[in-house]
Amino acid sequence: MKRCFFIGHRETGEEVLPLLRQEVERHVIEYGVEAFVVENYGGFDRMAAKAVAEAKECYPHITLSLLLPYHPAERKMALPAPSMILFIPRAWKLSPAALLLCRQTAA
Repeated sequence: MKRCFFIGHRETGEEVLPLLRQEVERHVIEYGVEAFVVENYGGFDRMAAKAVAEAKECYPHITLSLLLPYHPAERKMALPAPSMILFIPRAWKLSPAALLLCRQTAA
């Protein structure tokens, strides 16, 4: 399974949303991406999640996961459905690039 991990600035403006929608669809169609992973730190992450959720209407097989930097018991936060959570323990100290590399090689 091919995965895509989003990385962007937390203060990204709304003008990026149409580009994210376009890129999500392109990655599904052209690259065969079936799983998308986002963090939960700001505007870019919310827009990336929104773009994937919207694409899921046309491509129901794709998945969206939320990467948590901390276990919910360590830091309280509002969480989506449990099936959407991907928890990477802090002790692993993986950068997003390393996580993406691990996911690509595992696919």
